[in-house]
Amino acid sequence: MWHPTRKGVSVALRSWGASNGVDFSGVKELNPHLIGTSHRTNSRGWPAWLRSAYPQVEIWTGWTEVQLPEIFVRPDALAWGRIQGFETLFWLELGDGHKKKKQIEKITRTRLVSALKFCQETGVRLVYAQISSKWVQEVVGMALGQMPPDMAMVMASTRRFGILPTVEWGKINF
Repeated sequence: MWHPTRKGVSVALRSWGASNGVDFSGVKELNPHLIGTSHRTNSRGWPAWLRSAYPQVEIWTGWTEVQLPEIFVRPDALAWGRIQGFETLFWLELGDGHKKKKQIEKITRTRLVSALKFCQETGVRLVYAQISSKWVQEVVGMALGQMPPDMAMVMASTRRFGILPTVEWGKINF
């Protein structure tokens, strides 16, 4: 399997806007067993996926597997931008097909509560995306209660890069 060299990692991090004086020699890849997997590839392509699906949307930046302050779940990817005139956090969850139905319901509720709390505290809207197989999408849809008016949920397949349903506030779209 291919791995970037130390210099390549440094060049990549600098291209993402890291300062020249920052030392990356101690930086280790999180979850090296995921290198080259579709999960890692799809999560790292989240900003590009959004730009392709919603060309009218401004996407300012994106992160993968980032830990947000005071939130105990780690989204697969986040993007920050503006849609329909609203500053928005685009939260991505991929897969979950290896989990049992009850586990998916529980973790979805936990993720959603955390995401909503963060967005309400920061004053941004939330687009929560579940990109997975149909049966996982159905379980996730059943796990959700009433959608708040400043949140939208979209669900899609990992096999259709760059294709997402329309964002409608207060609704779930497949």
